[in-house]
Amino acid sequence: MKVLCTYCSAEKQTVVGNVPAISRYISKRIDRVAKQAEKENRPLFILSGKYGIIPAAHPIPYYDHLLTQEEVLAHAKKVASQIKEGADHQQMAQNAKSTRAATAGASERAMGCQKKGTSSEENIVPKTPCRNKAVQGPSLRTKRVASA
Repeated sequence: MKVLCTYCSAEKQTVVGNVPAISRYISKRIDRVAKQAEKENRPLFILSGKYGIIPAAHPIPYYDHLLTQEEVLAHAKKVASQIKEGADHQQMAQNAKSTRAATAGASERAMGCQKKGTSSEENIVPKTPCRNKAVQGPSLRTKRVASA
């Protein structure tokens, strides 16, 4: 089964609690890949610097962490392990497929909480970009991932 995968973003919604990764990360690139995944009827995964490779609809809390050079190797091993475990990509894809509706609203970040006058407005902390300095390394690109 073919899936689409992209990497996360430093800028995140700071809504309190867990929200789908697709809503947590703020990125036009992620939005474009989500639209393409929806168009192709394919599951979307996001490579998170904290959680590894996750379905776009996987709920995550706010975090502010950028991998350091020292963490990259261990994280790469974690991601490789996740992919091997998901060589049964069918399971990962089924999880993503069952919640694909979350990708349909990718442009409506934080489920409408940003609009003035919403009852959940008091639970929102203003958006802030990641304060950590980026680790210099090879450029990451959005890639299509196909399972065997």
